[in-house]
Amino acid sequence: MKQFFKFLFASCLGTLLASVILFFLAFAVVGWVSKMAEKTVVIQPNSVLDLSLDYQLPEQTNNLQTVSFSLEQKDYVGLQDLITLIQNAKDDNDIKGIKISSLTGLHGQSTALALKKSLDEFRNAGKFIVAEGRYYDQLGYLVASSADHIIVNPVGG
Repeated sequence: MKQFFKFLFASCLGTLLASVILFFLAFAVVGWVSKMAEKTVVIQPNSVLDLSLDYQLPEQTNNLQTVSFSLEQKDYVGLQDLITLIQNAKDDNDIKGIKISSLTGLHGQSTALALKKSLDEFRNAGKFIVAEGRYYDQLGYLVASSADHIIVNPVGG
């Protein structure tokens, strides 16, 4: 019976030590992964924000159904985050302007008007906007009308 309690306490002690070691190991791995996920973005002076809107602009970020067989994960910035980005760029002294390309695929007039309103506020802050694309539909041209310069492919429309 004495041997039984000796092995029982040894097993409990071993399990407790292994649990403590695994806890600290898991804590270290989570800390390392979170450290690797941190990205610091340094904006150089006189930068231009390049917005390529070559997808259907969803209301929320990554709220776009894709039918791709690719295993790549592509992030789609939503309208609300895009407006927040433009407002932050308006207040940032290092960003001097915005270049918008491919304004085809906006979801509706309310989306186009919200985007145009935020671009107008950006331009009224004394910064420039350039819009370029192969062709523009009506909503794309509505948003592009906020720009100081509109560049269209000569073969485009």
